[in-house]
Amino acid sequence: MVKFAKQLGLESEYLDLASAEDRAAEFRFIVNATSVGLKGVGCPISTKNITKDSIVYDIVYMPVETPLIQQSKEKRATIIYGWEMLLAQAMKSFEIWTGKPAPYEAMKLTLLGRF
Repeated sequence: MVKFAKQLGLESEYLDLASAEDRAAEFRFIVNATSVGLKGVGCPISTKNITKDSIVYDIVYMPVETPLIQQSKEKRATIIYGWEMLLAQAMKSFEIWTGKPAPYEAMKLTLLGRF
């Protein structure tokens, strides 16, 4: 992700969880790519430094409302849900396998109906 961000001309830095805790206030865009929250328990970092200017992307897609997302919403951060990544992957797979455009709305409704 850091390499991709740099290709786009963006500043990016990878942090381990121990470092992320103390430095979260330095970053506007936070991605949780761990399994923490997968069982609806636990938050990978403290949300004390998340603000309304933060963008929080939790790749965990089930449960939809992970503790990280719940706490970040309370801070009025912009949220990107894990199901959005899952849907994008499903759409790309559909297009690769069928050679046709993926039916976004139908796939979204089907996916969200499962949660």
